[in-house]
Amino acid sequence: MPASFKKGTNVLTLLVDNMGRFNFGDRLGEPKGLFGHVYDAKEIKTLKFKLKRSDNFSRRIVPRGLAHLGDVLEKLPMWEATVDIPLRKVFPIHLSFSDLPAHVAVACNDRACGFFASHDRNFGDVMLGAELKQGKNRLKLLLWGDVTARDLSRVLLHAMNEPLSGGAKWQIRRWRMPQEGGPVVGKDRPAWYSTKFKYVPSDRPLFVHIAGAGKGQLFLNGHNLGRFWNIGPQQFWYLPECWMEAQNELLLFEEHGNIPRRSRLEFRASGPYRE
Repeated sequence: MPASFKKGTNVLTLLVDNMGRFNFGDRLGEPKGLFGHVYDAKEIKTLKFKLKRSDNFSRRIVPRGLAHLGDVLEKLPMWEATVDIPLRKVFPIHLSFSDLPAHVAVACNDRACGFFASHDRNFGDVMLGAELKQGKNRLKLLLWGDVTARDLSRVLLHAMNEPLSGGAKWQIRRWRMPQEGGPVVGKDRPAWYSTKFKYVPSDRPLFVHIAGAGKGQLFLNGHNLGRFWNIGPQQFWYLPECWMEAQNELLLFEEHGNIPRRSRLEFRASGPYRE
């Protein structure tokens, strides 16, 4: 992501949200959150992969835990995409791809760097470091599936010019609720939105309908109601009677800078379902 830095000391703040982990397949146990350095990165746009059909491959490029895929791969059409990367000075290169319709293996200078089994549309990333050398470096992707040259536009290379956090001190701060008199952030920036309402007990459950907002968290009188996201399917969030008082505060943290101006409270006999 682009960021504007100034000369001297800069403070970089990142909000980390654990969206969950894979509970199946070869990505089980994949790291989540922040790990490694923050780099001054520049996309390498001048390099273009050359794509051609290929017939054979060494099964050693497939991790031992996925050896059962060997027979599957041999029955699929196989492609080889290569590009030469000239380096006067050796620095890390980050390779990433998304939405590729194929199993993918990555090799650099004939050294295996990663294998990514596809369950539908594949994605992954690799940091190339020890495999690189001064002069010409041959980067090779093996792809099994129905691949076209256009698909390779989804493969990105970034030069990691400088580890900005190399000499920096990381400080971890836990999530906390906003305080009175804190900074006010407006449209197009992450922000807190607050509303207060009276509540009279009813035989119908009360829900909040989120509209206009993108993604974030909901709090009722300091209790976390959960995460909301406009991709659905949930559109209504239940306000438990045990957390309600005569006067109530509903807090909404919106990450994407959208304003939840069309959100509303509703008594709904049928709960979150259509009435």
